[in-house]
Amino acid sequence: LRHSLHREVAHGISVAAGKIVRSIDQSSLGKERGRALRALGVGAVLAILLGIFRTETAADFLAYLVVILVALVPALLWVRSGTTGIPVLPTFAALHIFYFALPILNSDEVLEGYSQAGIVRAAGTVSLFLAAATLASSWASRRPGRAQQVRADIFSDKQMVTFLFLGLVIGATYHAAVISGELGWLGTWFGLLRSITSTALVVSCYFLGVARARGLLRKAPWALACAGLSFNVALSWSSLFLVGGAAYILAAALGYIVTRKRIPWLAVVLVFVVVNILHAGKAEMRTKYWEQGQSVNRISSLVQLPEVAMEWFAAGLKELGSDAERRSALDRTSLLPLLLRAQQLTPQYVDYLRGETYALLPGMLVPRFLSPNKTRSQAGMDLLNIRYGFLTVEGVASTAIGWGLIAEAWANFGYWGEILIGLFVGALAGALTRWSAGASAVSRPTLLAIAAMIALLNLEADLAGL
Repeated sequence: LRHSLHREVAHGISVAAGKIVRSIDQSSLGKERGRALRALGVGAVLAILLGIFRTETAADFLAYLVVILVALVPALLWVRSGTTGIPVLPTFAALHIFYFALPILNSDEVLEGYSQAGIVRAAGTVSLFLAAATLASSWASRRPGRAQQVRADIFSDKQMVTFLFLGLVIGATYHAAVISGELGWLGTWFGLLRSITSTALVVSCYFLGVARARGLLRKAPWALACAGLSFNVALSWSSLFLVGGAAYILAAALGYIVTRKRIPWLAVVLVFVVVNILHAGKAEMRTKYWEQGQSVNRISSLVQLPEVAMEWFAAGLKELGSDAERRSALDRTSLLPLLLRAQQLTPQYVDYLRGETYALLPGMLVPRFLSPNKTRSQAGMDLLNIRYGFLTVEGVASTAIGWGLIAEAWANFGYWGEILIGLFVGALAGALTRWSAGASAVSRPTLLAIAAMIALLNLEADLAGL
């Protein structure tokens, strides 16, 4: 009887404690959800006010408003569902504001030569793609499956910190060897080494953010980790391509945000300013340091890096301060002119590709050490640039213009392409969000969802490349 009474008392206490914990969790969840909803509301209102004061015509404002509202719907749905899982689609959709909505505010410069009706049509096409992706993501993220459970870390804190520093060292060694030209002997095996080292480095940067958020990096270890990250970013940017170094910074930021549930706004603003300046001076630096007719860098020594960095920064400031052209990085990276060009020419003057860029994918999947003449990962992008007259056959060897999923979908199938590719991307994003729900920051589902999200945030990439 005594043991039975103890069991009943213990059970009662555990039930009561569980109710208290759940009420606390629900209370904190409610507060967190409320803050997120308020932030979304304030952001939407500020974006609408910006459009009211910056757009000159009702058509431009309508196009701007449509993209803004549809791009924010996935984030709203994710917050209302309880902010569970990695927000793959909400982040991907929100980025379309920078590539498709904000350029409309400078339509006189960025969209010169296109009619207002064409701009409204393009905005509607972007919204159609995002709406299809949102519907598919909502379906995939709510599909019944295995009961959600908390998935533990696959590494201990000590192992994670060890991997963090090991990855930074591996990445720095690889980049330094590429700059000095020491890896030519690998031949067709170079691509395999690049994949392994770049993956290890991105994971290490993500772990850096997680470790910082958990308080595992302080004082000397934190300073050493920041120095390692900065060194790898600088080495990557020495190629005069910004996307690699930006991916490392993004991975670290995501690790911190996923773990701490807070955005480091000061760091975000600082990185945005630096990238904007470097992007402005990129063309001048490439003209000076790239070999004629191809994207081969003349920088061959680590000793050159400080001088090149200062020169690049000065070139960017000079370009931004020029009276002849005051275009920001957002204007330069806008994908809206590409969509407008595709809709202007297809199908009246240029026939639909009917899946030609998508059909290139099987040839890209073969490793280069097995097939030295394998299809280039940029073959789809090259096909689009040549077909629509942005580049010549010779020009694609030295220049790359990213199209993104939306313009590529239109060039292949028109509105049906937008719907089908939107459904595919949305279903994939929703499945990753559902799988990562309840998982820790260093679990397999979270790592896979973060990796996919980092890839999707490259909005200039075509589907086969992604």
